[in-house]
This record gives sequence, structure tokens and C-alpha cells, in this order.
Amino acid sequence: MMSCEMITSNLIFGQILGSDTASFRLGAIVDSSTPIGKQETIAMQMVIDDFYKNSSNYKPLLHIRNSGGSPSQAAFAAVDLIEKKKVQAIVGMRSFDEAAFVGELGSKDQIPILSFVGTAPSGAFKRWPFLVRAIQPKHEQMNTIAAIIGTWQWRKVNLLYEGISSATANIIPPLVNALQQVNCEIENLVPLPLDQQPTLLTLQLEQLKKSQCRVFIVHSSFSAASHLFREAKKMGMMEEGSVWITTSVITDLLEYYANSSDISSMQGVVGIKSYFSQSTNRFRSFSLRFRRKFRVEYPKEKRPCPGIYSLQAYDAVWSVTRALEAGRKENRASSHGGKELLERILGGSFEGLTGKFQFTKSDELTAAETFQLINVVGKSYRELGFWSKNSGFSRVLISNDTEVIQNNSNTSSMEILGDVFWPGGPLLAPRGWALPNSNDPLKIGVPRSAFPQFVDIIYDDFNKSEPKLVTGHAIEVFKEVLTRLPYKFPYRFIPYYGSYDSLVAQLSNKTFDMVVGDTSILAQRCDHAEFSQPWSDSGIQMVMYRKKLNNNAWLVVKPFTKKLWLTTTGINIFNGFAIWWIEHKSNRELGGSFWNRIGTLAWLIFSTIFSRDG
Repeated sequence: MMSCEMITSNLIFGQILGSDTASFRLGAIVDSSTPIGKQETIAMQMVIDDFYKNSSNYKPLLHIRNSGGSPSQAAFAAVDLIEKKKVQAIVGMRSFDEAAFVGELGSKDQIPILSFVGTAPSGAFKRWPFLVRAIQPKHEQMNTIAAIIGTWQWRKVNLLYEGISSATANIIPPLVNALQQVNCEIENLVPLPLDQQPTLLTLQLEQLKKSQCRVFIVHSSFSAASHLFREAKKMGMMEEGSVWITTSVITDLLEYYANSSDISSMQGVVGIKSYFSQSTNRFRSFSLRFRRKFRVEYPKEKRPCPGIYSLQAYDAVWSVTRALEAGRKENRASSHGGKELLERILGGSFEGLTGKFQFTKSDELTAAETFQLINVVGKSYRELGFWSKNSGFSRVLISNDTEVIQNNSNTSSMEILGDVFWPGGPLLAPRGWALPNSNDPLKIGVPRSAFPQFVDIIYDDFNKSEPKLVTGHAIEVFKEVLTRLPYKFPYRFIPYYGSYDSLVAQLSNKTFDMVVGDTSILAQRCDHAEFSQPWSDSGIQMVMYRKKLNNNAWLVVKPFTKKLWLTTTGINIFNGFAIWWIEHKSNRELGGSFWNRIGTLAWLIFSTIFSRDG
């Protein structure tokens, strides 16, 4: 009885396009209760009209079923499409649970299933060979996040993700690798509660609030993210100094589901958004016809403009229709379904509305390499610019019908995008960290040094458990650094009597928050802690007594002793007198008056000092 009711519910929402004489039948399963499902329905219908616009006699049948977001209803819809409608392929399903049910049925009957699942457990698509992911992988956006973090040189981040294995398998490894390139690491991995329990979420946020890191990356469903941001705002975690970055899983849905309350609690969030060119002639034509058709079918819906989800549905159905048509032209019945149809789909290549639609050897579409950055401000969000794998950040992208052209203003720094409205309102980038929101003082380990000049621990005679005073050169340097910081924080010194290696190792297990002392910087110690700039030279040095230098002008006479100077002077006087005595009888210039002879004698004495032969 239950099965009949669910199948009937699906058939009520079923839509059939095409001629009864058509030999091709294509099935689709969407959640028609959501804006995304309604847009997917319109986009899929438009594929049949566009692909066969020049064929009035032939159009394949398109059967659309409503899953209501229920995996069981999706499975019943798939049974109906496969067994009763005899479809050659099925397109749709955005949740992994729905895709898994339908993929099991499709693999059993060899019906290609093209799903729109963003994240899935590792190896899931190998388990069901006829289940294909028909959207571009978005793991390249992890490099976008790393580029943002690298711009502002944040060294630690917190990752909040929905606690399912698909998030762990598809997001964490590429994010870790990307962050390593910018010298950043994940400090806390926080799996969000699947049932959105407010008490558990509050406890998780309380723990994050007590830590220093204030950079948060969120990857979850939109409902979980919406609940998270509301709680974070209540707890004061959306204030100045915090950084919140959302992946495309959340950001792509802002325009569909975000109400005024959601936008209010997300002020200052920077989001990564899927990019598709809106300037090509093909998109303009598609968008115009889409809006007209959507307003007719769903007049009460507020958003008639096509988004990334409708474009993904359009490209997926186009690829199946293209493969079916190629088999029809060959007039081969075997190419109308089964493994050969799957091979045609995987081997196809064309320029879709979302970009290049081509599968790789691993049966996945080529990864998206360009993303848009948005900033939640006011009642909506504003577009900051773009990030491309090959060109970095850019404010403008110029597109034509075949490619995306990066403008000349691109760089690896996000600063080129202009001012960003961060949480709390400041335009200056936050530090990305803050003092722990806790009354507990920082625990600073100090070694029991053999040199009290560096660290000296003094105890009270009546209390040997707590040091009365900790002094020394290392302590004075630490206190001087604190006076230059723009903030204050409580701390207490805790003596440690082990080795220096053991003391540094205590930082990795959170026994101490910091170590101050005469601790040398060694390679093995760097595995446990980060060191400040050295405040003292290391190595073996010799200390010796040095006499005080004399700045007297008579230092020039210091090389010789007084006796040596007297001896030298006497020799020069004797040489000068001997020369005068020998020469004065034959040389008239050496004669004359008494004073003339004295002057001549003095000149001879002085000249013998600098004489080459003297």
C-alpha cells in the first residue's frame, strides 16, 4: 500500500514531452518542491526544444518525476521510469542518498544515471559503474581558499563541515594540501551535528571561542550553515576580528534560500561561488527564453533567472540527448541504451553553458578552474571578483562564446579586489587570531637552568610548590616584549625540571602554552614548537680580560721602549755629528757662524733618520 501511494505521488508530478512515436525515452528525477528543482525542470524541457528545434516530426520523450527530497521516493520513481516507461537514461538527484538508491537500480538494469551530487564517499561511483557525476568537481576551490588565506598570511584555520564521510573524503585532503602551500594548517576539525542539535552546536562553538584561531572555513549543506551562523552570531563570533569563508556548496544557494534572517547573521562572510559566463550570446538567448518559460510555469516564484543548477541540468540532458541522437543516426539498436550509451556519454565533448563538458579518464568532468568571490553585505551580497587557477585574482573576466579571457589586472594577492567588508564592519583585514576567551592564564614553562643569569627560580621558605619570583635575562626580555604589545593577557610561570628537549615537547601536548628560557633552537625541537627570533647568539665563546685603551696622542711612541728611543736618538746624533766633522773642512756650506753650524748639524741628524743609506 505504501509503495502504490509513493508511485502515484510521483506520477502526479510527472511531465511528458515529445511524440508518442518517439523511440527514445529519457527520465529525470528532481525535487519539484524546491526552487532548484523547478529551475531544473524548465532547463531539461528546454533541451528537447533546443536540440530538436529544426525537427518537427521527431522528439524524444522526457519523463520528469518528483522525489520530494526523499531517497525512497526517488527509488520508487526510478523503478517506474525503468520498468514502465522504459527510459534509456535518468538524470537528476542532488543528494547522495537519492543517487545511491537510483544508482543501484540503474547499474542492475544497465541504465546510465547522471547525478548532480557534489560530494560523495570515496569510491562510491566505482561501486555503481552506471552512476556518473554530471557536474564539474569543485576541489580547485580549495586553492581559491588557500589563496585568500595566503594573501593575509593567516597561519591557522578551523574547518567546520557536515559530519558525513563524503565531506571528509572530498574536502579535507585537497584543503590540507592547498593550505600547506601557503604555510597554513588546520587547527580544529569540527564535524557539525547532522540533526542540528542546538546544545551540541553551542558546545562546539564554545570550544572554538576559547581557542586563538579566528579563521573559519564552512563546508556543509545550506540548512546546516544557516543554523551555524545564527548560533555564531548569538555567541558573538561574527564580530570584529573573525573571518568566515564558505565554499560553493553554501554560496551557490544564497540567492535561492537565504532569507533576511540568514543574511543578517552572515554579514561579512566571504564566499566562493561557482562561475559560469553570462556574456556569451548563447547564454543570453537561453536566459531570455528561460525567464519567459519559468514565469509561465511558476508565476509565484520570485527568482526566474537561471542559476548554476539549471545550467548543470541543461548540460547533462544535452549530453544524453547528444549521445542518443548519435546512436540513432547509426541505426543501431544496441547504441540506444546500456553500456554503449554510457560510453557515448563519457566520450562526448562539447561547450556547455557551464563550460567545457568533457569527461576525463577517471569518468569525471574536467574540474572547474575559475570561481567567483562574493561578500555578504547589507540585504544581499556584492561581487568582489574572480579567481582562476592560471591567473590568480582578477576584478573582471571577459568572455566570448568559446573561452574565458582573463583581464590584465590579475595577481596572487586578493588585495587587488578592493575593500572587503569583514565581520564586525572593519575594512582592514582581521588578524585571524585573538586571545583565548578564557579566564585561565597562559601557562608558561620555564626551565630549571644551570645559569641563573638567564633564568633564576626563587621559592618562598614556606611554600615550595609555587615560585615566589622568576627572574633572569630571558625573563626580562620576555617582559619587555609584553610591554610592546597592544594588549595584555594573564600568565603564570611554571618551573620544569626535565631536559630542554622534554620541556619543548610539552608544547605539543598542550601542557604549556609557551616556553621562556635559554632554550637553543634545534631541528628536533622545531617539530614540537615554533621559535621566536633568537635574542642571544649561540655557540662556544672565550671571555678574557682586556686592558682599557688609551686615547692619548702619544700612542705613536708606544711600540718602542724609552731605552730604545734614547738609544736610537743617540745614534742619530752621533751619525749627524760624524758627517758634519768629516765634511765641514771641505764643504763651505757646513761652516759659517756658530748658529749656522748648529742648524746644519740638526739637519744632518734629522736627515739620517730618513736616509736610504743612513
